Amino acid sequence: MQQKMKPKGRRAKLGKSIKYLGSKSAVLPSIMKAVEHVPHETVLDLFAGSGRVAHAFHCLGSKVVANDYLVAAATVTQGLLSPQPEARYYEEMAKASPVPMNHWWCDAAEGYITRENAAAIGGMRLYVDTVPPEARAALLGTLMVALGRVDACVGQYAAHLHGDSVPARTKMDVRTLIEPLQHAPDMPAGKVACSEAQALVDSLPDDFHVDLVYLDPPYTPTVNYPRYYHLLDTLVLFDAPVTRGKTKKRPNTHEKSPWISSKAHAVEEALIKLMVGLQGHTSHVLLSFSDESTLSKDRLVQILLEHGGSVIAHEHRHPAHVGKRADLRKRPYVAEYLFHVRMRGRSLAT
Repeated sequence: MQQKMKPKGRRAKLGKSIKYLGSKSAVLPSIMKAVEHVPHETVLDLFAGSGRVAHAFHCLGSKVVANDYLVAAATVTQGLLSPQPEARYYEEMAKASPVPMNHWWCDAAEGYITRENAAAIGGMRLYVDTVPPEARAALLGTLMVALGRVDACVGQYAAHLHGDSVPARTKMDVRTLIEPLQHAPDMPAGKVACSEAQALVDSLPDDFHVDLVYLDPPYTPTVNYPRYYHLLDTLVLFDAPVTRGKTKKRPNTHEKSPWISSKAHAVEEALIKLMVGLQGHTSHVLLSFSDESTLSKDRLVQILLEHGGSVIAHEHRHPAHVGKRADLRKRPYVAEYLFHVRMRGRSLAT
């Protein structure tokens, strides 16, 4: 049996991060415990999201390849997996001149943050374009975290809060909140792709192999990530998009992943196709799912047995997200599932 890898630097400590539905901060200890005796010198995280899990493996000394379909998620993950930029970049970014109040970015951010903070963020975003490429992702990640600390939202950007619901923190000066992300010391940068997960798996060369693949696909039918995090994508791309509606959604926000379909057969097909595509590329898969999905725990186990290998299931219960407060009486807790699959085929004995 493979020995546990010793952590490099601070074990799985992320500090401030972007607000992200589905972020695994609550179950990160459970994830790390589930792989204590599983080889993870090389790890592929196909649905990186906030980057928390990829960063935790990075801190353990794993060579990490991460991916996410959203530009913002891929960018903040790259920032977390990159060496810490020089402190002067953060200081210079915080002092950048604001953009004019009539700048397109101020219009795009209206309703989410004050116009003063929007102008300040716009100026800092323009500064990021002047720094060396290796520092860019970390600074953009810092900027996204700072935006999330002064916005008028709860976990996503699909709607505005109004009146008494708007928190007082929106009036804070965002420039005072510029802090470096938590980086893993003495670790080379991890690799990050921005692609649809199945497309990335289909493009892997035959000789690509990692010890562990971590899967955390979107599984809640009501959560459309491009629609919920369009503002962060716009901040990263800074492309003055033609937006739609009061919430200023980007043109691509109508796209919907098969993973978040309300039809169970669509989610089944997506999972089966992904597991089949991973055969030969990894010895172990760790799948994160929850009882909010259209698939039951028993059906998930059946699919993993048929198209992966042997399965060990873990379950962790945690309080429902604050954004669902209206449903707390009916559903105060969410059951988070972790399935460890020892893959057949080219699996290596451990």
